[in-house]
Amino acid sequence: MMASTFFIDETLVSSGGSQLDDERPNAADLVTEEDLVYLHNLVEMKDGGPSWIQMMDRSTPGMTYQAWRRDIKDGPPQYRTRTVFEDASPEIVRDFFWDDEFRLNWDDMLACVAVVDECPTTGSMVVHWLRKFPFFCSDREYTIGRRIWESGRSYYCVTKGVPYPSIPRRDKPRRVDLYYSSWFIRPGSLRLLSFSLVALSNISRIPLESSLNF
Repeated sequence: MMASTFFIDETLVSSGGSQLDDERPNAADLVTEEDLVYLHNLVEMKDGGPSWIQMMDRSTPGMTYQAWRRDIKDGPPQYRTRTVFEDASPEIVRDFFWDDEFRLNWDDMLACVAVVDECPTTGSMVVHWLRKFPFFCSDREYTIGRRIWESGRSYYCVTKGVPYPSIPRRDKPRRVDLYYSSWFIRPGSLRLLSFSLVALSNISRIPLESSLNF
């Protein structure tokens, strides 16, 4: 099984009143077809950006991992990874990365998660994350819009930072506004009896200088 992931990195407080309701965006409007096109172009390397420089190529029994980096003129560095899993299905990989409740069991940096809004038509969601960082960094919070597009047994999974005024900004933890983490997941070409491949590709842009602020 093959999967591709893309990253760009840059409790729920509620209050009554119509003003907050007017400020609350619709989940379906926060992750759109334009985001699908953008991810598709990243996957196909047709986004017009600079060339990728390979950083890592490692294999273990059952998995292969590759990583690349490139510098963007007007933004933080971008990272792209490609992971090939043996004996996995695209649906298993999709659900593994999308299940926040299960993520709390294996992602030690994720302290709290809540679904803030969901569109029953498109499946678009807004989630609120609180992430823990090492003692020399301050914790971070994220308001994330996300959506999955299905194409056969391939999946385009977009997650990105979105504005959500009804969750007030606080001094601590710090709100991360620039965040992008998306995956393309597809079956591999090799199938022998029960053996399968799944590939995951990923691109990530992380402003380290802001992540290390106390």
